[in-house]
Amino acid sequence: MKLIASLRLALAYAGVILTLAACTSMPADFASADAAAKRGDHAAAISQWKTLADYGYPEAQLKLGQAYAKGNGVEADPKAALAYFEAAAAKKSPAAYVELAQLYEKGKGVEKSTARAEEYYLKAAALKFPRGFMGLGKLYEREKDYDQAMKYYKAAADMGVAAAEGRIAKLEQKR
Repeated sequence: MKLIASLRLALAYAGVILTLAACTSMPADFASADAAAKRGDHAAAISQWKTLADYGYPEAQLKLGQAYAKGNGVEADPKAALAYFEAAAAKKSPAAYVELAQLYEKGKGVEKSTARAEEYYLKAAALKFPRGFMGLGKLYEREKDYDQAMKYYKAAADMGVAAAEGRIAKLEQKR
């Protein structure tokens, strides 16, 4: 009986060690996937990102979503992009929230919905993500709600987004 308990404990420790080894190597794999993409080896990048995405790595899910949205290294597939962005957003990736907002704004792979776009931009902004604030500013500016647009552009400008300053100047001329 003690032998069986000892074997179970040893197997449990081995599983923990293997899991930790896999987790600690993920960032290096992500870096090599990014490097592959930068040198134009999209097949290698996609392959590595898929492996990492299967492990639940949100940055890899985001990169795959972007690849499928733009057709970089894969055939453009808005539904696949949506699935990967949603997976990354489930892990509170602010960049994934912005990507989802843009899909809903344009109606790519989803029914066009300004309300859903706003919802996702707000989630990104709640995480202090500058692109979330800029997205909200642009959305409200298109809706001609200049006060709200100004509020979000100013928040982005306060975060150092240079483009927000230009948008603020244009809005001040409209008011």
